Amino acid sequence: MSNHTSEKTGFQFPHTYALIFSVIILAAFVDDMKQIAYGALIVGFARAIVDVLEDSQIIDTIIKSLASVISTLPNEFGRSRHDAVRVVINTFIPSGSGQAATRCLSWRRLQIYLHLNGRLPC
Repeated sequence: MSNHTSEKTGFQFPHTYALIFSVIILAAFVDDMKQIAYGALIVGFARAIVDVLEDSQIIDTIIKSLASVISTLPNEFGRSRHDAVRVVINTFIPSGSGQAATRCLSWRRLQIYLHLNGRLPC
């Protein structure tokens, strides 16, 4: 065997360097995945909660009850009705992206329940 070959493993120096480099990259990948996994779990649980609420039609019940409450206001308070629903949604959903997703899903239903024509903003 040559002086550049390990007698124990049979690896030459380039193989050893490649193995060490691969281990370093793998270790960095694992460390970064530890940080990302927490956020991914939270997003996954949040999506699961939304799926359960939609499949069990709880969101429809909430929107219909909000619509029945704010439908008692006169039509002149159209923007105020929109803001009232937004405040209720913002109270229970702290994240901006979650609020936007919920409002975009619920505005169409709210528009149907209130018999409104036109476009409601997300």
